[in-house]
Amino acid sequence: MRKPKKRFNTWVEDPEANPIYHSLCVAVCRAAIIKEPACTVEILKKEWFNTKSISGKLLSLSVLSTVKDANLLTKEIIHFSFNQSPPS
Repeated sequence: MRKPKKRFNTWVEDPEANPIYHSLCVAVCRAAIIKEPACTVEILKKEWFNTKSISGKLLSLSVLSTVKDANLLTKEIIHFSFNQSPPS
């Protein structure tokens, strides 16, 4: 679990210099959401709002749908799903 999380962190720091191969995106992001759900939710929400690619939006939604923390679901994911919590 360490390596995918490290890979996710390097992508967050500089997505242009450290892209994640398309075939690994879901696995890497899911590993990150398991390890640090609150931080990863914020990153994926920001990615969803800022990306222009449909695959980036689908990736974000796919991984956000795997959140298991009830608090995050009620305070972040539901509001995000109904566009009530755009990024600041």
